[in-house]
Amino acid sequence: MVDDGHIVQCGHCGARYRVQERVLGRRCRCKRCRHVFRLTPKASLDDTVMDWLEEDGDAKTAEKDGSPSTA
Repeated sequence: MVDDGHIVQCGHCGARYRVQERVLGRRCRCKRCRHVFRLTPKASLDDTVMDWLEEDGDAKTAEKDGSPSTA
């Protein structure tokens, strides 16, 4: 199976890079602005939607239980 890589983004200037999974977690220097940052994958749309659904489900469960909502 071919590793297509993960998209990482510099938090300072927004430059995006495609890196292999084996380098995730390492620190690197942005080629554009020279900012040092940790290689963490940018959340995919699927991850973002799943996080939203989990948060929404937690809020609805709290409403049913009569617990105060934190959302």
